[in-house]
Amino acid sequence: MGIFSSSTKKDNEADVNKFLVDGESIISVHALMIDYAALTNKRVIFVDRTAASNTLFVTVTIPFSRIDTIELENKALALTNKLTIISRGKAYDLKFNKEEDVLSFYKQLTERICN
Repeated sequence: MGIFSSSTKKDNEADVNKFLVDGESIISVHALMIDYAALTNKRVIFVDRTAASNTLFVTVTIPFSRIDTIELENKALALTNKLTIISRGKAYDLKFNKEEDVLSFYKQLTERICN
């Protein structure tokens, strides 16, 4: 899923829709190197394959109110494709697909956790 074609994006949006509760809607879905990260009007949802084995994965949900810190990695005057979300002392590293606008995700997430 590292290459985020329009059909894969639709598949990812359909996957996110399975986790939505009443009154929740998708704001954006972004390609990670493996799987996706999504922002809804209530939380961030992403797949964490490092928490399990090669065949299993964990879908992580973090309400905006539970996010302590977000870190955007920079390298020699340029952004990398890595963003870290820290919630209750646990760090989640999200490695975005190179075609993704990681700064856009960062700004959208910042707007939600700062309100």
